[in-house]
Amino acid sequence: MIINYTGERTDPLLAHRIGQLSEEIWDVEARLTRLVERHAPQLLDVVGIGPDTAVALLITVGDNPERLDSEASFAALCGVSPVERSSGRRQYRRLSRGDDRQANAALHRIVFTRLRVDPRTQDYYERRIK
Repeated sequence: MIINYTGERTDPLLAHRIGQLSEEIWDVEARLTRLVERHAPQLLDVVGIGPDTAVALLITVGDNPERLDSEASFAALCGVSPVERSSGRRQYRRLSRGDDRQANAALHRIVFTRLRVDPRTQDYYERRIK
């Protein structure tokens, strides 16, 4: 038996497997980073966007980014643009429940990361909630 960092006993085979899986994770992250650096290196310069998030956004954009002619079209593709839901005289807006959920989750991670670490985003958020 091996004692791990929390003081618990660990099976040597389990510890070895954890080490193997950790190496695989690092390898995949390095591959993703190289792919993003090759195809859209400017994404990695943005605060809050890491290789995994950048890849999710690149997959959403696909092979023909020219179809996205505005920020609004990208927002609609990711499911973050408001959708009209009106009934009679009452007008409502809600977010789309369809579209690309992976891109939507990637944008969600970006926003919350930026809210934690980016002063400009924090200032913007404070202005919006006032």
